[in-house]
Amino acid sequence: AGWITKMPIREGDALAAGSVIVQVDDRESQTSANELGAQLSGVTAQKNRLQSERRLVSIQIESRLVSERSRMQTAEVTVSALRPQLELARREFERTTKLFTDNVSSRRQLEQSESKLQQLDREYRVAVAEKGSANSRVAEADAEKARLDVLAADLQVLEQKANEIQARIDRQK
Repeated sequence: AGWITKMPIREGDALAAGSVIVQVDDRESQTSANELGAQLSGVTAQKNRLQSERRLVSIQIESRLVSERSRMQTAEVTVSALRPQLELARREFERTTKLFTDNVSSRRQLEQSESKLQQLDREYRVAVAEKGSANSRVAEADAEKARLDVLAADLQVLEQKANEIQARIDRQK
């Protein structure tokens, strides 16, 4: 589209195949095509950036999941290792209490037994809390995978924009 700038053929002139009948000023069309090309380049750059971000986020999430699952397993092992020790300390405290009541053991032995029970109980509670916290962090890392879905949707939008711009460029030709 544009203004006719030249008409080398006049009415009644003989025409040969491939002859130019009219010459059109295509500067406006070229400017429009250049603008569309620039838009397409911009959308392509955005797509590339989003693809890189998506790869980075995926790697970060997987790394975090591995780390948090490892922490969770460590906490589970700690809890399972402390459980029998705590039960043993409870039984030992009960036995020492009975022996103290029967005047067979000393107050020092009773206090040591009670102190050990309290220490193991604290360690066990901390380990259980760490296990719960690790479970929560694994769930959070899993939830971050939704961010990958958002990036994928953004990529689809940009792909659609690129296709629309390409179609407009093709119509300009």
